[in-house]
Amino acid sequence: MGIYLGGDNMAVTWEEYVIQKLYSDGMGGSDTEIIKDLINADISSEERQTKLDGIVYYRSKNDKIMDRKTEYTNEHNQKVEELNRSNNKVPSGFLKILVDQKVDYLVGKKPTITGDIDQFTEIVPDYHEMLQELSRESSKKTVEALYVYVDEKGQFKYTDFAGEDLIFVYDTSHEKTLLGCIRYYSIQVIVGTDKVYRNKVEWYDTEKVTFYMEQDDETYILDTDVLINPQYHWTTINTLEPDKERAVSFGMVPIIPLWNNSSRMSDLEPIKAQIDTYDVVVSDFANNIEDIQDALVVISGYEGTDADHVLSNLKDRKLVLVGENGGLDYKKIDIPTEAREKILDRLHTDIFTFGQGFDPNQVGDGSITNVVIKSRYTLLDLKSNRLETQLTMVFNKLMEFVNIYLVEIAKKKEIECGIEFNRSMVMNESEKVEQASKSVGVISNETIWENHPFVTDVEQEKERMKSQDNFGDGE
Repeated sequence: MGIYLGGDNMAVTWEEYVIQKLYSDGMGGSDTEIIKDLINADISSEERQTKLDGIVYYRSKNDKIMDRKTEYTNEHNQKVEELNRSNNKVPSGFLKILVDQKVDYLVGKKPTITGDIDQFTEIVPDYHEMLQELSRESSKKTVEALYVYVDEKGQFKYTDFAGEDLIFVYDTSHEKTLLGCIRYYSIQVIVGTDKVYRNKVEWYDTEKVTFYMEQDDETYILDTDVLINPQYHWTTINTLEPDKERAVSFGMVPIIPLWNNSSRMSDLEPIKAQIDTYDVVVSDFANNIEDIQDALVVISGYEGTDADHVLSNLKDRKLVLVGENGGLDYKKIDIPTEAREKILDRLHTDIFTFGQGFDPNQVGDGSITNVVIKSRYTLLDLKSNRLETQLTMVFNKLMEFVNIYLVEIAKKKEIECGIEFNRSMVMNESEKVEQASKSVGVISNETIWENHPFVTDVEQEKERMKSQDNFGDGE
């Protein structure tokens, strides 16, 4: 959830008014009631629901189909759950395919760091895994964040903050400057003999972090479990005067949000309706096959009136009792398989089109050309461009924190680094090998090696070629 602080003459929403009050009056005392209102507003917001949807759909726990009940209208015109009919729930895994595909395409290969590489990788050694995790989570949930801090040993550290737990506070509706961030999450506590859930809250601003705990009456007070509250971003100690600590701040909110794109949309939103429909069609088809409702059952001479009882006997005992002149006859009903296949094919195509992915069913055989393959990556490329822009912004902001750490803590000079993303793409290797062989003598060998599908390390290939030449000379 993002909140914006506008100018004096701008109309403000209720959430904006709440945040303005927080800034004007502070985060302590009676204003902790505002925290409760703000969190409650976020919990019921559409933005948070979108994040939660992304989590469950990525796990193929698609709630639209998983929560579905089979119902019928009884003689009293009431909706009643049908317990004697099949209710198969077959969720699809489209979102996981699309998200993993984009992440592997954009950051599956380790990005190249330019500039002061050694100094950067010493401070941020696992930047590749970090970017992969942030990319995957923001694709699912619209946003994920990186929290940077200095630990008790004076080391630069960072960790992932779940996007569904965060409320961002920006200065204007343009969202250029992050003024603060509220992080809240539930923990289980014991009240008397009962186990209940209470919210823990952390308020991050440009100087410090303030911790709050929810009470039994759902109000918030300063968290007494935290010895120093609020805390500055870190403290420094003068070795000549170890008893004297100096509180220091980054001067920026130590949280870097990674938005999935500039539109603030998750990868699920454009295709959720199509996925839900696909799940329903597949599940209903499974129901039709499993149930005897694919045949019209005609019963004569049955003295009862309870159709549910008849259906239950047919399914469980495979029999039904009728009168002296009674009988039972099946009128076969053909399952419209062809129509289902057509709509499933259409939905499958729409999901990959609207979801801007590469349909793995279109890979084809080994004879397909690289030109055709590249054309099929067009939508995925466009979607990845938007995430790459956001990742670059996150990297640049991370560099700001790294340089503050280097100057203030490590007492070193600032460093300059850039990042280049190396995209992964399925290619026709036979065609690339053929093109490489035809390029000998036309372009440099190094360029050929850089584009050869069998070469992953050009420098290593150079050494191997030298060894091979020397070996040949020796013979």
